[in-house]
Amino acid sequence: MKRFLIFSLLLLTSCQQQLIGLFQKGEYMRHNEVIEVPFTVENGLMIIPVDIEGEMYRFLFDTGAPNVVSTELSERLKLKKSRSIKTVDSQGNESLLDYVRVQKINISGAAFVNTTAAVADLKQAEAIACLNIDGLIGANLMRKAFWQIDSQKNVIRIASDFDQLTRPVNGYVVPFTTEVTGTPLIHLRMGHVDVKKLKMDTGSVGFLSTDSESYNGLKSENQILAERSSYGASSVGLFGTSENDTIRQVLVKELSMGNLSVTGQVIDMKRSKSSLLGMSFLRNYLVTIDWKNNLVYLYPQGEFQNAYAESFGISLFKEGDKMVVSLIADGSSAQQQGIKVGDVVLRVNDVDVAHTTLEEYCKIIKLVRVKEVETLQIVLDRNGGKDEYFLTKMPPLSGSK
Repeated sequence: MKRFLIFSLLLLTSCQQQLIGLFQKGEYMRHNEVIEVPFTVENGLMIIPVDIEGEMYRFLFDTGAPNVVSTELSERLKLKKSRSIKTVDSQGNESLLDYVRVQKINISGAAFVNTTAAVADLKQAEAIACLNIDGLIGANLMRKAFWQIDSQKNVIRIASDFDQLTRPVNGYVVPFTTEVTGTPLIHLRMGHVDVKKLKMDTGSVGFLSTDSESYNGLKSENQILAERSSYGASSVGLFGTSENDTIRQVLVKELSMGNLSVTGQVIDMKRSKSSLLGMSFLRNYLVTIDWKNNLVYLYPQGEFQNAYAESFGISLFKEGDKMVVSLIADGSSAQQQGIKVGDVVLRVNDVDVAHTTLEEYCKIIKLVRVKEVETLQIVLDRNGGKDEYFLTKMPPLSGSK
């Protein structure tokens, strides 16, 4: 059971040249030394400390979006609006956001000046509110320096020059283009099926997802080793949850990007505004991003893991003060026991969610990380009564017959 957080923003405007100028603003105050920034991993995402005007704040490190500051932080800093832009999140939900200039952002001594940021309500979606963040460090700021993500040591390194960063020799090189905000876009191949704008998104918890349009091509080329489907809402964007959809989880023979090829990997296929490469994939590598030459370097760190594909086959979402079932996977123990999308949940293990507070919902998100629990007990409200169910993990997709 997982609900994927995806912080990805698409700007809708005909004034492309004005946008380019807006997101090219800013400068990195060069350092002779590499700056190391510690991060914590919360709900699968990287949270870093950020200093603005002498106060420390919690920011998400997000290559899939521009800089964002919370409405509360913008008011506290008295930031002035540059312009408003209609913006779409990863789920296709639209909102008109104000964009402002932040005079200085200090990240562990690395200073970025005069960068653009969107102003957004980071409490609008409860799953995002659980992170308790003040903003996002986005790609329009990152492109001013060189970055390295070390998931083994939970450290991000910032450098003025590419050669300052130590890099192993057994790596892969993946070229990218960029969105106007600076977000890297990678060319992915699965057999003869091309995904030309795969968004490298550290604001996505997931592994790899593409639009459902790729499915027929993979099927016709016999690239799919195994698959299963689920129905419901599977992910949360900045402005709210996704719509109900049929999501296919497929095991593909091989995928490649740049000179990297990986076999037997699970991909989510669903109706989506964008294809995403998320943290469940990227955490397997030491990731170095070179925006000057538009190259990503991936150096393997230990045995490749795709544990995110494990699941109880059910997702939950908070609606008002109720917890409801939002997604059910075919073949899951939840489906076999008759649980359906829309069922109201009264208890998850020992957590009473009959009248769900934000604190309780956040506790459920942390509780149901697949690595932490082997079985799940839920109680549903059925016709005024209480029905109890015990759920087990689904077996991983396998290509063996």
